Amino acid sequence: MINKTSDRTLKQTSDIEKWVKSGAKGYFEWATGTGKSYLACLAIKLCNERHSDKQINVVVPTNVLAEAWTDEKKGHIKIHNLKNVNVYVINTYVKSVHDCALLVIDEVHTATGAKSKYFNTVIDKTKFNWILCLSATLEKEHKEFLHKRNINCISKLTADEAVNNGWLSPYKILCVPIELSEIDRERYDKINKNYNKYGSPFYRGASIDFNIAMGCLSKGKILTDYANEINWDEKQLQIMALQWNNAMAKRKEFLYHIESKINAAIEITKTLGMQSILFGQSIAGADKISNELGEECVEYHSKLGAKQLKENLKKLKDGRTKVKYISSAKGLEAGFDLPNLQLGITWSRTSKALRATQTLGRCLRKYEGKIAYFIELYVPDTQDARWLDNSLKGQKNVLKLNSIEQVYQIIEMDKQKLI
Repeated sequence: MINKTSDRTLKQTSDIEKWVKSGAKGYFEWATGTGKSYLACLAIKLCNERHSDKQINVVVPTNVLAEAWTDEKKGHIKIHNLKNVNVYVINTYVKSVHDCALLVIDEVHTATGAKSKYFNTVIDKTKFNWILCLSATLEKEHKEFLHKRNINCISKLTADEAVNNGWLSPYKILCVPIELSEIDRERYDKINKNYNKYGSPFYRGASIDFNIAMGCLSKGKILTDYANEINWDEKQLQIMALQWNNAMAKRKEFLYHIESKINAAIEITKTLGMQSILFGQSIAGADKISNELGEECVEYHSKLGAKQLKENLKKLKDGRTKVKYISSAKGLEAGFDLPNLQLGITWSRTSKALRATQTLGRCLRKYEGKIAYFIELYVPDTQDARWLDNSLKGQKNVLKLNSIEQVYQIIEMDKQKLI
């Protein structure tokens, strides 16, 4: 019998050796649940052996990830007997200067690319010898940012490779269309009409040049140059840009709060009864879902205090409480691990492929006999459908369904195969 765990440990050990040979400077792009944190632990152990008196700094984006390291019973530091490790949330870390032998930056995509100011500050405020960066998914801008700083890829491991190796659970992404009510369809069409009307000067080919349109929101070179290019009055062009931006904000807000999608998420969760995580962009929507699901559901969003957030996660993970669902708004897309979590539902989204990959990863942890399901609810013939297509580019195991009933049929057939 092949020991899948041993195979993974051998790869982790081998890849850390590659990192050392590269000058102990580089990044790992490994899918969620495949053992990124253990890679860091191996690097830390190596640093402990070679520099027993030196400090190691681990920088993470959230308190949830920090506690995964520092928990007195189950944290990485305790389990792996690591020495001289300091763990910081990034927004605290950048407030002071540091000196360490090894700098570990977890979820490095949250500090690079468009958010590169954070990364530069971490680097500028740290004197270090070795650096190790970790992420489940890096987009082009993140990689380019790291490569310019001579931080190159040591190893990449995709979710599908990990599934084939037996390190993650098999999964299916089920895309389910949800129609708007007649009133909501009229509202959406009106908002979208204004978006296209006011965005008309900024179309280049089949789509709006977003950078030009945003650049025309205020007076400056972009506005002046583009007004000259298309022979428009600068003031009128700026007004169009402002009205377009306002319509875009209204459209986004509308799509974040669609009642029929929220109701569908509630129905699916109740019907399947699996341990589930529900993702959205609206706190009001997350609240409604939690209220409808009752005492079996807890919430996770920015309006809750740190103590309550921690308590809610504890209730879900405990196994002795009634809680088996968690309703999230713009949170828990990274750093939350629960092996028997089987179902994820997105009821409102952005267009980012990174977000889709991160949320999918919450359900893929290996658990005996588990098939993970991730349900993407979307509204056909709207920007929501285009966001979905953009977010799933490159994803495998994607099924476009016609109805919620098909979700139940697929899951029931999978159950029968496992019997």
